[in-house]
Amino acid sequence: MILSYKYRLYPNREQRATLDRLLEIHRVMYNDALTERRLAWKMNKASVRYTDQANQLKGIRQFDDDLAFANYSSLQQTLRRLQKSFDGFFRRINAGQKAGYPRYKGRGWFKSIAYVYGDGCRIRDGRLYVQRVGDVRIFQHRDIPEGKIKMLVIKRDRTGNWFTVFQVDIGESEKVERIENSIGIDMGLDFFLSLSSGVQIDNPRWYRTGEAKLAKLQRRRSRCKRGSRKYVELTR
Repeated sequence: MILSYKYRLYPNREQRATLDRLLEIHRVMYNDALTERRLAWKMNKASVRYTDQANQLKGIRQFDDDLAFANYSSLQQTLRRLQKSFDGFFRRINAGQKAGYPRYKGRGWFKSIAYVYGDGCRIRDGRLYVQRVGDVRIFQHRDIPEGKIKMLVIKRDRTGNWFTVFQVDIGESEKVERIENSIGIDMGLDFFLSLSSGVQIDNPRWYRTGEAKLAKLQRRRSRCKRGSRKYVELTR
């Protein structure tokens, strides 16, 4: 079972600029790969797939400084992302559903980079190390569960804040024992609970029974000075 755990990142100014550059490199490559697929089909009726484009990466990186700057396996993940878009497109067509052709990504529509954990990124001394970026401060508000971290995604939201998502393989989930004598519960207004066995539990209507007392306490509070000790006691 794969579970995702999201944490806030706090890159400094220099790290933020590098992350912005990496995100732009991946966006441009995504759009260029999409163009290659469109032209191949338009001119030669040829289909270009992930393996075709991934095999070109090493050669292109020799003369493209931007692609050489980015982590190699993360570039592969972006090409896989494009392949998934096409897979979904053709799946919807085959199912007779409305299918939108994969679109180019504008600056505001490409927000994440995926890494294979351990290849260009890892937790190091309480910080997240990212290739070309360095050790980024991370707020781990909860522990990452025991298991194998498969992937790591770095994301930028609309406000410019950065986050990371760990995708952790925690193994097979525990099998839940089958319960033979199960019962259904329905909550309603006329009855608090109606059970599938036919039993109905009356609504206790706590608000109605305590309405008079509540009104009395509210009148007492209205006569108190706002913020006073008595006002606070009656507010609780």
